[in-house]
Amino acid sequence: MLNGASDTECTRYCVAHQGNYALVVGDKLYILENQPGHVLDAMAGKKARVSGTLVGNGILEVDSVSPIQASK
Repeated sequence: MLNGASDTECTRYCVAHQGNYALVVGDKLYILENQPGHVLDAMAGKKARVSGTLVGNGILEVDSVSPIQASK
């Protein structure tokens, strides 16, 4: 992580430096594939609902991504 950077900034920095978008669910990490970068970039560092197909050990082929609304 970058010192003092938000989750969004860290995500975008890593992707810009050859990293991959990923989804963290509890203690599991899934590498996201099959989505245009702008779709995933818009959700960088935020909570999202992701649906797709697990195609390998920790690789998720994404069908859709949508924001999860914060509870009030």
